[in-house]
Amino acid sequence: MKRKLFTGAMLLFSVNALMLFSSCERENKLPAPSVEITGLGSGHNSPDDRIAHAGSDVHLEAVITAEGLIREITVEVRWQSGNFRFGETYAGAKYAGVKNATFHEHVDVPADAPEGEYRLLLTVTDHEGQTASAESALTVLPESGEHDDDDL
Repeated sequence: MKRKLFTGAMLLFSVNALMLFSSCERENKLPAPSVEITGLGSGHNSPDDRIAHAGSDVHLEAVITAEGLIREITVEVRWQSGNFRFGETYAGAKYAGVKNATFHEHVDVPADAPEGEYRLLLTVTDHEGQTASAESALTVLPESGEHDDDDL
């Protein structure tokens, strides 16, 4: 009788311990990152016109929060009428290991980018492996023909 009572008590203790440790594990998981695009355009004078010119760059700004600290930020731009795509990955000290960031970059648009409608996808990955994405429409126009004085 004592043996059955002891076995039952150990079984009950084991189940309770398992529930305790598994519930603590869930409580300690950090929330996934968040990202919001706040500006996308042809430059600082037009920070949210959602237009880019082939052979130039596109101004991209976003607000990022990552409780698990940022590991990398990826920008991918895909042409909706075909297979053309371009983008960049940012994993350097400017953003890596940071909890809150204002992402402000100028992404190069290749000179051979076809004119048309694109989708820009901004993805943040934290050190926990969790991701968050934001996307926006972007129109790529032919080269504007405008050049800085440095280019002449």
